[in-house]
Amino acid sequence: MARGAGCTEGAAAAKTRTQAPPSPVADDYRGQHEAPDAESGAPMHDLAGDVYPADFYETQSYYRTGEDRADNESFAAVNTVRGKPNAKVRVYRAVPHLPSTEEQIEEYEQQKRVMLRRGQFPPGVDPSAGHSPAFGLDVNGYFEWVHAEIERLRAGEQREAVAYGINPGDWVTPSKAYARQHIESNIGARSRIVSKLVPACELFTEGDSINEWGWVPRAATRKTNPPTGA
Repeated sequence: MARGAGCTEGAAAAKTRTQAPPSPVADDYRGQHEAPDAESGAPMHDLAGDVYPADFYETQSYYRTGEDRADNESFAAVNTVRGKPNAKVRVYRAVPHLPSTEEQIEEYEQQKRVMLRRGQFPPGVDPSAGHSPAFGLDVNGYFEWVHAEIERLRAGEQREAVAYGINPGDWVTPSKAYARQHIESNIGARSRIVSKLVPACELFTEGDSINEWGWVPRAATRKTNPPTGA
């Protein structure tokens, strides 16, 4: 039997899956490296003797990454679906949250209330960060910037919130803790974690990290996202 074989979902079912908008951030957890599939990786339900040695299930301590909570969650998923290609696995992905115009205005209004009440920068606003709109400003200067930004948003085209999700070919993780780390280290505060239940036979690893997997439905075509500049 070919590696990854055993999924019972047919092509018709796979094609009916709803796809979310592709994330504008880098398309994986490690820059632009493409997620593995059946040709380049091993399926989660059958890892021994391919990208990992034949004794993988007996020597898992060798493959820990040092992220204890994330490793524990990922190994728990791997061990649960061993030999069960159709067993469902909940996977996670950190994605940016792009708020609607209304949500953005409300966030700025809240920042104004904090500055008026406390005379300090709002939580999460770092005037020393070069990418921050508060960079180089004092509290009064940032208050004026926020006020002007609210007026600009009210006068412009109203934008709906964008709900990003998990699409075929995306990097995913069976560890929610690992996805949370990705938010903290790569995406930033305006982001969220999305999840999806998928068969173990649709998750593939190259063996680089027990926390990093590619989700590739058997009947799906890998998507190609436009460059993000990341």
